[in-house]
Amino acid sequence: MPTRETKATRTRARILDSAAAELVEHGYSGSSLRRIAEGADLQPGSLYFHFETKDELVLEVLRDTIARATKDLRQAIDDLGPQATPGEQLRTAIAAHTRSLHMSGVRGSAVARVAETLPPALRRRYANSATSYTRLWNQLLIAAQSAGDLDSELDVRAVRDLLFSAMNGTLAYRDQASSRIEQATQTLIRLVFRV
Repeated sequence: MPTRETKATRTRARILDSAAAELVEHGYSGSSLRRIAEGADLQPGSLYFHFETKDELVLEVLRDTIARATKDLRQAIDDLGPQATPGEQLRTAIAAHTRSLHMSGVRGSAVARVAETLPPALRRRYANSATSYTRLWNQLLIAAQSAGDLDSELDVRAVRDLLFSAMNGTLAYRDQASSRIEQATQTLIRLVFRV
């Protein structure tokens, strides 16, 4: 039986979308709860029913987005089946991350825009939320190195961080045809693997 979406769930989604748009436009420090409330079609005081502070709201935008990305990534890898090589899994992960980023709309853009600009305490809280995602990427990269699909002399963390920068950089093509995004993704895959 399909789950019925409640009014509170729809309101929460509007708030998260509005907060993400605000973060993309103004960054963390320039974001305004008043504008977020307006964007969600709420009174500013109504936000506090859902989120006690701006930090809690921002953190929830980031957590929700990374949770969806983690789910999408795991599903894409699972869909390959058990016979997939580490190289195939990594190629699929690169494509899945980019696809998830672009399908998440403004929320993916918000994560890419503000994750590294948060105040230190909030950044640590976000990093704790993103641990399973970064751990999954580390596992994929280590497996690809062990299989000889990725240069074993490369530092896994550096490769992961560069991949994230490059994949998130495809947001520059958001307003272009999906074929341009796909071309950028395939170019990145070719750069990573020995051709």
